[in-house]
Amino acid sequence: MKIWRLLIITVLLFVLSTLLHLGVYGSEFRLETMSNATFVVGIVTFLPTLVALTGAHKVFHGIGYFFKLLFNKNAKQEFPTYRDYKEHKSGKAKSPFFKELLIGSLIVSVVGIALAVVVMMQT
Repeated sequence: MKIWRLLIITVLLFVLSTLLHLGVYGSEFRLETMSNATFVVGIVTFLPTLVALTGAHKVFHGIGYFFKLLFNKNAKQEFPTYRDYKEHKSGKAKSPFFKELLIGSLIVSVVGIALAVVVMMQT
């Protein structure tokens, strides 16, 4: 894990949350609206990154193999067994920045939650 990459990703996520805020709420910055925008960006990046990092998407390889056999005429020659298809799918390289993206999105989500707690304590 590289710290500079984590900082860049985190700053980009905060910039993205600012752009989302400007698009949805306009230029009226309140704690409540900033909390919503940062939490949405954080959670929308956190959950897919968690799935990619843990490899949970591999659960759907069987469905992909079934549909490939169903709709592709040459699939049976290309992948005679499910094991061949699974080996082909597992051979793809993973991107090295998933840990930094996971931590950065967690930071943005926690900031959104912290802002929401501050808003709730004020009311």
